[in-house]
Amino acid sequence: MTASALHTSSAAGAAAAPAAPAEETVSATAPVPPGRVQNTPPPPWTPTQQLKKRNFLPRRMGHLIQVLEQEAADKAASEKKFPDFQPGDILELKLVVPENKGRPATVKGLCIAKKNRGWRTAFTILNFIQGGGPVERSFPLYSPTLQSLSVIGRRKVRRAKLYYLRDRKPSEYRA
Repeated sequence: MTASALHTSSAAGAAAAPAAPAEETVSATAPVPPGRVQNTPPPPWTPTQQLKKRNFLPRRMGHLIQVLEQEAADKAASEKKFPDFQPGDILELKLVVPENKGRPATVKGLCIAKKNRGWRTAFTILNFIQGGGPVERSFPLYSPTLQSLSVIGRRKVRRAKLYYLRDRKPSEYRA
């Protein structure tokens, strides 16, 4: 017991003086660094257990980049809800074209490849334009220029990448 606790218990009795709250004793003993407000979370660059176990600097930086990209992908996926699609699906895209004064342009095509890379996920579509020939374009999935994406139809395919369609007749991949 401390001296103040002995003094209060002997002078007024045990029932008359309530004990000091536990929060006051804890806050008085825990030093707060200057310039930092108590009960705030640590800054995001504070080493965590996941970082501490990666003692080699490139591994540590790789882990940080991976975490940041995952957060960005989660944020972008929550903002834009796109349907699940895969190679072999016929897609219709609405794009905002800055050169066209921000008016939306519609693009259709057969999805021939999808690269799942988190925040950098991209897909490639292929279509045939009469008088122009085959047109192949790649789009980042979470691009700000991509307004909407819809699946018009599905084709049965047995491969993940349909690059062989580049050498085929346009009737096989025309949307």
